[in-house]
Amino acid sequence: MIPQLITHLWQSTLFAGAAALLVLTLRKNPARVRYGIWFIASAKFLIPFSMLVGLGTLVPRHAATPAIQTRWMANVEQVEQAAQPLATLPNLAARVVITAEGTHQNYFQASALALWASGFAAIAICWLARWKRILALRRSAVPVSTKFPVPVMSAPGLLEPGIFGIFQPVLLLPEGIGDQLECAQLDAILAHELCHVRRRDNLTSAIHMTVQAIFWFHPLVWWLGARLVDERERACDEEVLRLGNKPQVYAAGILSVCKLYAESPLACVSGVTGADLKKRIQMIVSGHSARKLGFARKALLAAAATGCLALPILIGVWSVPQMLGELRAYVPGLQTSTARFHSVSITPCKDRSMAGVSLSPGRLVLTCQTWVGLIQLAWSESVDKYPQELPDGLREAMVGKPAAVAVRNRFNIEAQADDGANPELMEGPMLQALLQDRFAVKVHTESRIVPMYSLSVTKSGAKLQPSKGGNCREDLDGPLYYLPFPPMRGGGKRCVVSGADTLLYTQMYAQGITLQHFCQLLEGPLQRPVVDKTGISGRFDFNLGFADKSTPPSLGQLYRPLPEVVQAQLGLTLDPFTGPREFFVIDQVKSPLQK
Repeated sequence: MIPQLITHLWQSTLFAGAAALLVLTLRKNPARVRYGIWFIASAKFLIPFSMLVGLGTLVPRHAATPAIQTRWMANVEQVEQAAQPLATLPNLAARVVITAEGTHQNYFQASALALWASGFAAIAICWLARWKRILALRRSAVPVSTKFPVPVMSAPGLLEPGIFGIFQPVLLLPEGIGDQLECAQLDAILAHELCHVRRRDNLTSAIHMTVQAIFWFHPLVWWLGARLVDERERACDEEVLRLGNKPQVYAAGILSVCKLYAESPLACVSGVTGADLKKRIQMIVSGHSARKLGFARKALLAAAATGCLALPILIGVWSVPQMLGELRAYVPGLQTSTARFHSVSITPCKDRSMAGVSLSPGRLVLTCQTWVGLIQLAWSESVDKYPQELPDGLREAMVGKPAAVAVRNRFNIEAQADDGANPELMEGPMLQALLQDRFAVKVHTESRIVPMYSLSVTKSGAKLQPSKGGNCREDLDGPLYYLPFPPMRGGGKRCVVSGADTLLYTQMYAQGITLQHFCQLLEGPLQRPVVDKTGISGRFDFNLGFADKSTPPSLGQLYRPLPEVVQAQLGLTLDPFTGPREFFVIDQVKSPLQK
């Protein structure tokens, strides 16, 4: 949440900076134009660019050719970060923060939210109190019979003339104002208020007040508010003079109102005395007239408006999944690949000893595979990266009758494709499409707040055994695999992990693995995700013993808790905390052989 907000704020700030440059270019043109630019800059705070990018992704496109897809593959992440930063920027709030003692302190986001809520509430309460004061005047006011286009009411008190209301505006005049101002002065003041009504200034001011309440911590929104009031009043001044009112009379009327009455306490109740009064009077008396917009400036405004809308939409169009074709099919749950096997044969498997995967140009043969294995193969990147979650019904079936379910759900699949289909395409996007079409597979990833452990170094220091190397394989990038016996000595060593008793974890071996892989190893017996916070790199050998010889040999006391073993034998501590974790979720799968 916090990184998304930061992204939105710097985008809106840059947008306001561009608006300021545009206003500077149009400083001698009508104030209503500059007001419109400032208002758009204010409204941008309520409209993230990612919303416009989302509109672009809805534009239908034909699938890209393989050459185009290959060219886009290297840049897809950068395109998405620019297009949808609210969704793709690193989730800073999800990072784990560990203190020197190793305890989790993830209170920053909650504290920031509480601070924001306090500021929002304070501003809202202040404005509500001011609104109630004006509402009380409105309720005590009496109608005045005039030919003014909106209802006019005379209110007691010393509040300046102003337009009250957004959708049903009412002009509130202080009692006896006709005796205080000359007729020509009052007519000019009324013309000023009518201009506010026609321009819907109360509505736009209320929208900006919403921006100020939400983003009260950003100084730019308050600066924008001052610019809006300034240009709003100048726009009305220009309109009053354009209607033929004499500048000296109009200026004298404004000064009289300032001397006799108080300024409106809310920007959404438009009065006549706002903005820089001295500067306004000087411009009114000098007879300053704004230049009309020429063709060049109109073209500049049109280009700026088109660019603000078109650029994020075009980014969305070009980053739409259909444009990336097979390459985007790796996203969990999305069926974006247009490539299909043109011939697919699915039969039940009866001999589990024949399980295997065979790939040749244009041909994929999967022998005796479970549906879980098929999903793991098709979405291998996501399955390897995130823990797998099964629907309750499927989980119960696997746990309840593992043997029967294993036999019933093993399949032989022979799929034919074009000769040019490469193995990665067939094993990934094309197999995904096959499973979605024939197995009704539905998957997605989601973030959940779950109990976790952090692995950190104790104050006494780590007791790690650097790997002896040998010919231990150095390319251990996929998931670890477990063996029910200790690793073999002497001959070629592999970077594997094993336990003498994988159910009770009496011993745990690991050779040539990093601490990040060791955390993955610990997740099994701990039944919780483990985050490496040691900051230690390199590969190590592990040999953990869990049997506690000092206790009676009862089942409940035979084995020491894993955190104790890790701390005592490795000098590492496992501290519990709660944090976000991404899960690869299988929502649905059906047998293609069921009638």
